[in-house]
Amino acid sequence: MSQISPIMNSYYSVKCCRKMMDLDYDMLEGKEEQKLIGNAWRTIRRGYDFYIACQGLQDCITALLAVVFYGIIIGRKNILLVVLMIFSVAMSMFLLSLARKKHAEYHERLSRYSKEAAYISRQAIESSAGKDIRIYNMLDLFLKKYDEALDGLGNIFAGIHNWYFLRSLSDALIGFLVDAFAWGFLLWMLVQNKLTAAEFVLYLGLVSGFSAYLETLIRGVMQLGPMSVSISYLREFMGLRNHWGEDKEDKEKCELENSVTIELCDVSYTYPGNETPTLSHVNLKINSGEKLAVLGLNGAGKTTLVKLICGFYQPTEGYILVNGRPITDYNREKYYGALSVLFQDAIVLPVSIDMNLTGQMEEKIDREKLEWALKMSGIYEKYQSLPEKGNTRMVRDVNENALDYSGGEMQKLLFARALYKE
Repeated sequence: MSQISPIMNSYYSVKCCRKMMDLDYDMLEGKEEQKLIGNAWRTIRRGYDFYIACQGLQDCITALLAVVFYGIIIGRKNILLVVLMIFSVAMSMFLLSLARKKHAEYHERLSRYSKEAAYISRQAIESSAGKDIRIYNMLDLFLKKYDEALDGLGNIFAGIHNWYFLRSLSDALIGFLVDAFAWGFLLWMLVQNKLTAAEFVLYLGLVSGFSAYLETLIRGVMQLGPMSVSISYLREFMGLRNHWGEDKEDKEKCELENSVTIELCDVSYTYPGNETPTLSHVNLKINSGEKLAVLGLNGAGKTTLVKLICGFYQPTEGYILVNGRPITDYNREKYYGALSVLFQDAIVLPVSIDMNLTGQMEEKIDREKLEWALKMSGIYEKYQSLPEKGNTRMVRDVNENALDYSGGEMQKLLFARALYKE
């Protein structure tokens, strides 16, 4: 059974990745959805919950049967022994649960310091952050904040370990007293000729086995609860339904034509948790072939406007029409396929330039269209000068032979990617 848990973990990792990339974009930014996504990914990363799901129940059943069997045999000699061993194991589990409760109380502060330390250490090895660290002489500040984060973690872990040490000390004391009583009682019965030497050895093994199986049973039951909660996070995440694109068959007939008109009708948008709308009662019509520049201060809502037109967000008020139809009347994938956007932040994969620009495998790439896109974006000569041309790998962190590109060159490459979609 334990060999199945890594397979399950890998299986659900792939399913979660696929689910994440298929969710409506606004869900990725929703507060409740982010919390659920975080909990689901923690379940995947830990992997331990899958082991408990596969092995824990089996162990609990085995331990339960052993506890009942051993308990009946020992109880026939002296029920007090059974009661004391149950008390010993129960106290051990109670102290453990108390230590875990205190651990949970420290968790929020622990999370803050661990995130801060992880962020600083991650930025310390990022070449993109290296320029700022050097030019603005941030080395001492980085190290100071890193030390503060590590000191914060150390202080919190010291408090946590104190509780676990107290549990271990109390557990050892109670266990010693119970074992002393059990040994003393069995020795007394041996001296009184109420037990033979063979029975004495047998009952010592039964007492030890009873305590071990009872602890296994209680630990298993304690683990089943958190495991159930973790698995329910995963199940709830996988059950999230997109607001747009569910009824694909009904939307296949709503085709986008070459001539497209976009109209925003009294559109407002307020980000979740904000009281002030980022966009308020916007009316705008963009005719086919029209070129439009949107200017505004930082935070004025330019990117939000683009994301609304892309269908990433749904208007808080009003509606957006494309060729006279609401955006959600169209098949989601086909609607995205009709758009090209060059965002401020973009992602490239550790594959060839051609695959990054086209999003297609080598055999499916339209070479004529790609050459046109490269020339239009002004990066064709650079592309041709590369020893492996379009087979050149990207992302130096993954491919040691990959090339680095200047900020302007990267923008041109991304522009070519947008143009490839026509």
